[in-house]
Amino acid sequence: MRDCRFIPEDSMKFLELGFNEAGMQPPKSVLEEVVRTLDEIPGWFTFYGYKAYQSRRFDVLNEVLEEAVQLALGELEKIARSSRFYGHVLRAIAMGYKSWSSIKRAVEAWIGARTHNKTLYHSLNRLIALSIATKEDDEYDFTDPVYREAARRITL
Repeated sequence: MRDCRFIPEDSMKFLELGFNEAGMQPPKSVLEEVVRTLDEIPGWFTFYGYKAYQSRRFDVLNEVLEEAVQLALGELEKIARSSRFYGHVLRAIAMGYKSWSSIKRAVEAWIGARTHNKTLYHSLNRLIALSIATKEDDEYDFTDPVYREAARRITL
């Protein structure tokens, strides 16, 4: 769900075709907001379309977002329980710490101890391997805004 993105035009087509098949005609402004909010991720579009179809209304974006964040939060909490560092690393990235050094400083401040580079390296690479985080130009970020919001909610 997190790896594949559409370009905006394909996102609109995907949603329009799905709703046409369901016999529904959402306003273009609603679809534009869905595309913007769900970051062109087909899985979340499908989830939105399902909820809209089930309720026969288009004003379900906030409900979809909250359910999506709760699903992601459950996944992230499982990951965070596997090592005391994952939750802190996730929280650091969610709070806007993007570089290796800023993530390391934040994690060390929160745990109150120095962190070995190997431990941080392993944590970041595991999150990348799980398609939760990305690294581009020496900066780390989330692959999906839903997971960023979920990481902000992790309780440590």
